[in-house]
Amino acid sequence: MKKIIKQVSFEEANQLIDMEKMYLHSKENTFSRSLQLFILALFCGFMSLLTLKNSIIITSVLILIIAISYFLFFHIKFKNKAWEEFSWQLVKYLMLQTITVSIVLGVRINDGKPFGDLYILFAFCYLIFIVILSYLRCKAMMLNYLRKNGMDLKESSVSKIWNKGIFKLSIGLLVAIILGTQLYRVSKFLFIGSNSSPGEITIQNEWLGGLLVVVIGLVLVIFFIVFSLLPTLFFNAKVITEGILLKEYEDEFRKEFDLVKDK
Repeated sequence: MKKIIKQVSFEEANQLIDMEKMYLHSKENTFSRSLQLFILALFCGFMSLLTLKNSIIITSVLILIIAISYFLFFHIKFKNKAWEEFSWQLVKYLMLQTITVSIVLGVRINDGKPFGDLYILFAFCYLIFIVILSYLRCKAMMLNYLRKNGMDLKESSVSKIWNKGIFKLSIGLLVAIILGTQLYRVSKFLFIGSNSSPGEITIQNEWLGGLLVVVIGLVLVIFFIVFSLLPTLFFNAKVITEGILLKEYEDEFRKEFDLVKDK
């Protein structure tokens, strides 16, 4: 992320950011926004309880993330009034992300936690994986925002692949579900209606059953990934990018506008 921001000069950032509008906007609806954040935090905390039956450790981690996000909003806001919109959008995204994570990690199989004793290890691996994917997705959105505003920035091959792939992932998920459904019907038909010898039927069904398990497994993995990344739809690339640029060139903006710090 820093490499991208470093490519943007202060002059370009100055043209991109409307400091007066940002500063004046930070004075509006302060109480309303704080109330919305409080309600959102309560709801996210309630959703995190979905994981309680699986692991109190994971539940505690999610609640801790929500609490840190909540206090982070006030810390950033009181430190610098011009960053209130930035802190609101950032914290809102972080809290929304905990909702999808709570739903996924709250899944139970036959009234038991998935992966048995390895559930906690799986949960932490999943959390790390989603953090990395979310970071890459948000980074790509910020890069797109800067490029759309006429900034000639270098884009890594990883960013190109990710940026193009994420938009096709949902379509791929739908196709995979349809194919998986059809494969299930075909395998069921062959299992019931085959006129071959019992031995041949068993071999064929073993292969079809194995293929079906693999397909369903891949569909579920893709589904959980796409579902977990849904909060990135609420990631405000404009506000977050401008907030980071404002932090990067804080001294320069203060000298020019004398608005960065609240008087």
